[in-house]
Amino acid sequence: IVGGPAAWQWLYELELAEKWGVDTIVDGEGEKVVVELVDNALRGEELPRYVYVGVDNVPSVEEIPLIKGASVNGLVEIMRGCPRGCKFCSVTLRPLRFIPLDKILAEVDVNIRANVKGIILHSEDVLLYYADGVKPKPEPVLKLHEEVIKRVGEKRTLAWAHVSLASVKYAEENYKLISKLAQEIVLNEHRKIIGVEVGIETGSPRLARDIMVGKSKPYPVETWPQVVEDALRIMHENMIVPAATVILGIPGETSDDVVKTIELVERLKPYRSIIVPMFFVPMGALKRNKWFLRDHLKPEHIEALRVMFNHTIYWAEDIMKLYMSSPVYLPVRFLLKYFMSYVKWRVRQLESQLERIIKK
Repeated sequence: IVGGPAAWQWLYELELAEKWGVDTIVDGEGEKVVVELVDNALRGEELPRYVYVGVDNVPSVEEIPLIKGASVNGLVEIMRGCPRGCKFCSVTLRPLRFIPLDKILAEVDVNIRANVKGIILHSEDVLLYYADGVKPKPEPVLKLHEEVIKRVGEKRTLAWAHVSLASVKYAEENYKLISKLAQEIVLNEHRKIIGVEVGIETGSPRLARDIMVGKSKPYPVETWPQVVEDALRIMHENMIVPAATVILGIPGETSDDVVKTIELVERLKPYRSIIVPMFFVPMGALKRNKWFLRDHLKPEHIEALRVMFNHTIYWAEDIMKLYMSSPVYLPVRFLLKYFMSYVKWRVRQLESQLERIIKK
């Protein structure tokens, strides 16, 4: 019985599922279905090949049990679901639920008792914990971090799984919330940065309106590129290091949309970050669309990949020093610098190969 966030990928690899003895694929939140499945398996009963957990069958907060042992990388859920409604994302298909603070702290304690070196607060947008729709409320977010830090102590790390860029901008401009979290609560001589994943996805307001109109809220979708710039500036000023995703090949994308994404990435060079390109994968409301394939590559896609690679390499050494500031990491930093030099060389080779593929 297999599940997890990537369980949907098994539907594209049914031969491997057969080869590796997968009886049942659970797509979605498993708390309300997995016990019955395991009971049936233990009794030797026939199992369904595929179980999709829809909105009507997701667990309530009360039905989500506490973890029994340490989680991977100290991951602790603070909420499930997302109110922004991006068409390419499966999380937006799930209802929004906030995990009570006492339950969160209990899971933090489970990880600390297991000597986990850090905690990652997990949500599609940490800043929307007990929010007013898509507008962050400072009190619950500050209380959450104050209580978690008491348990984490001075030397363990604290990171966020995800935040939305619109939330970063709104929280700082209205409440100075980002500055308070970073400078007054989280960062110290041992915790020099906060790592987080964010989604840029596109620099085109036209495409953003089509596939993720809620991602910029409470700001107009036409201002999305400016929202991205403002949010990355705020994070840079507060030692928050984002790994930002960009999706290429979204259905309906034009060459002009890609050019606008390139122009946005170029404007982000002053801000410490990693930018990770991804090609479109059919998920969420767009799951009936086709995968992005090599034949779909345009010259603009190659240029976008080049610009994102150069941005990441530009900031990589600086980020590496922050993550590995102790002298004991000097050999590792040397090896990583050597590896980055090799990657630069390989990318230069691949650029010419990709250009030949497009011409064919």
